[in-house]
Amino acid sequence: MVMNELNRKALIAGAVAALAVEAGIWLGSQALAHFDPALIWYAIGSVLAAFALAYRFAVWAQRPPSRLYFKRGLQLFFQRCFIHCASRATLQRFNASTRPP
Repeated sequence: MVMNELNRKALIAGAVAALAVEAGIWLGSQALAHFDPALIWYAIGSVLAAFALAYRFAVWAQRPPSRLYFKRGLQLFFQRCFIHCASRATLQRFNASTRPP
């Protein structure tokens, strides 16, 4: 792949992220009925930042060493933290609900 070529998968990931932010702005402002025009530049910046972040992450994750780091990191997260944190949160909720007043 030549450095000047655009990466299709990364472009799609960036476009999806930008559309998600746009949809959030549209839904959050009730179809732009409550959108403040003074904040248009912040909205544009948020959309562009979402695109850039998703694009760079997708490009990074496609490289073989980075893909290995990413997959291994997800495995570690779901093995240790997710299971441990979810069980602790469930136990804390259970303990809080069974205490006498």
